[in-house]
Amino acid sequence: MNAVFACCLLFLVVFVAAASAHHLELCKKNDEVLARELDCIENFIPPVTNAAFDTAVQALGCTDRSCAMRKMCEGGDLEKAMSQFFTPEQIGHVHDAATACDPDVPHGHE
Repeated sequence: MNAVFACCLLFLVVFVAAASAHHLELCKKNDEVLARELDCIENFIPPVTNAAFDTAVQALGCTDRSCAMRKMCEGGDLEKAMSQFFTPEQIGHVHDAATACDPDVPHGHE
């Protein structure tokens, strides 16, 4: 019984860790895919989070969100970089939208 519980707990920890970091996968996308997913994300996040993203674009000296995301990815700590422009709740919005917009994530409608 303890072995079954331990296996279930391990699975849960791995699943939560993988799911909670999905927006980090944006740093690994090629330019075309990143631009497409960021366009999708824009449609999923609330206006206040979109405004924060626009502020990040401007503050980072960029003309688009792809450039801003690339610059935030440069330091190797996307969470820290995003926290300069987004609240924890807004980072959650971006994460949820990134998960919804990623064609590589199963969405249960196939």
